[in-house]
Amino acid sequence: MAMTASGSLMSSSFATKHTYIRPSYSESEDNGEGLNALVMAGSGNKKLANKVCEILNVKPADMKLKRFSDGEVSMKMFNSMRGKDVFIIQSCAAPVNDNMMELLLMISCARRCGARRVIAVVPYFGYKYHRRGETMSTKNQSRFLWSASSDFFKMMTVMGADKVLSVDLHRPGQGQETSYSGELIPVETISSHDLMIDYIKANIKLSPEVTVVAATSEYLKKARIFQKELQSMKGVETVGLAAFLRKSDSFEVRRRTVSRLLGEVKGTDVVVIDGMVETAGSLSALCQVLAKEEAKDIYLCAPHGLFTGNSMELVRLSPVKKVIVTDSLPMPEDVSDKIVQVSVAKYIAKIIEKDCGKYRKQDIRDEFEYEDERIVHE
Repeated sequence: MAMTASGSLMSSSFATKHTYIRPSYSESEDNGEGLNALVMAGSGNKKLANKVCEILNVKPADMKLKRFSDGEVSMKMFNSMRGKDVFIIQSCAAPVNDNMMELLLMISCARRCGARRVIAVVPYFGYKYHRRGETMSTKNQSRFLWSASSDFFKMMTVMGADKVLSVDLHRPGQGQETSYSGELIPVETISSHDLMIDYIKANIKLSPEVTVVAATSEYLKKARIFQKELQSMKGVETVGLAAFLRKSDSFEVRRRTVSRLLGEVKGTDVVVIDGMVETAGSLSALCQVLAKEEAKDIYLCAPHGLFTGNSMELVRLSPVKKVIVTDSLPMPEDVSDKIVQVSVAKYIAKIIEKDCGKYRKQDIRDEFEYEDERIVHE
């Protein structure tokens, strides 16, 4: 029997906090793949969702998503969700608002169809950078008095989400992931720096002298992690630390101008740590400054690659050698050969498998190192 959700937001009756008692599992409750769970793939990043399902050795939920001529969302589900943990993988990719509405309706559909828990896996969370380019405050208002990302959290809570999982949800160094939701629902965030460090160690030959550069002061904490890890690379002798400091003036931020570089990069390979690549304007400006300071090879690491507008052309023309991003967002068609994607699929799959409370006899633990715990199969 097909189950359908479409069109509009539901009533606020879902706003009550959902509590549950985890029942014991039996073979009859199993979905045939060893997990009492269902993975739904939204249209925001189907490639990532398929990778997660491949690692878990499960099939994505049988569903049909479409848009009506006026843009409304229609969804049909052909799997039973009753008593299952439902993981909805949906990135806030362009068109952002359409994909956000799609996610809300998928959450509502799962809740109405008897899902035990509904977990929204949102690798790239929309509106989390909504304050970019804004001044700290004005005479009449402060930019910290409103938060569109927090409003999106409230919408997911009202529709029935029990938990949110994202990638690098908050800017590094702030460490307040739950501030988005106001502690309405649990929030987990996956840090991508291990993936990027592993890629650099396996695929890039750095010179003996390396400098890790934070794109802004907000990324200094993450830059120090890179500094520590790259120090252990074969052939690397010293790893320095530097940072760009930019004025808070919104006009200067929008012009992508750089205020000052603190630190020495001359004659060293440079690894730049940033939060995302959107128009690539900042990337181009930073790399031009580093080139003028006589840096050697320049690499940039950022969790999210939006690559809007003519960003690909700016990447091609900039002196950057490699741009390393995760697959939290799909790549555009005209991808530059300078761009590399590392996948967060195995981390998402690990969390799904462990969160369901049951492990298959043939599990995915070979993909990970379990140093602090022992897994006992039922």
